[in-house]
Amino acid sequence: MSKALGKAPPRITLNYKVVGATVKTHIFTAREIRGLHISGATLQDAFDKAFAGLSVHVSEMYGTEVRYTPEVDFSAFERHLQEQNKHQIHAKIAEKVNA
Repeated sequence: MSKALGKAPPRITLNYKVVGATVKTHIFTAREIRGLHISGATLQDAFDKAFAGLSVHVSEMYGTEVRYTPEVDFSAFERHLQEQNKHQIHAKIAEKVNA
C-alpha cells in the first residue's frame, strides 16, 4: 500500500474514451489513481462498472473502505458527452466505512 491509510481522495475525476474501430470498447481511467482501467462493451455498461471498480480500487490502495458515486446520473453524463464533447465525470465519496 503506497498511500496513507484512510486518506482516500474525496473527489476523483474519471476520464472517458472509446477505443476500437469496428468493435468499440468504452473505458474509464483516472490520472490520480494509478492502475484504474474500467471498460465495458457499451457506454452504460462501462459507466455502471466505473464507480464500483473505483471504490474497490481506492479502498485497496488506501486501506479504508469507501464507496464512490457519480456526481451526475448516466443520462446527464450522456448528454454532457453529446453537447460539450467533454469526456470527464467526477466521482465523490458517498460513504466511508472505516473512517
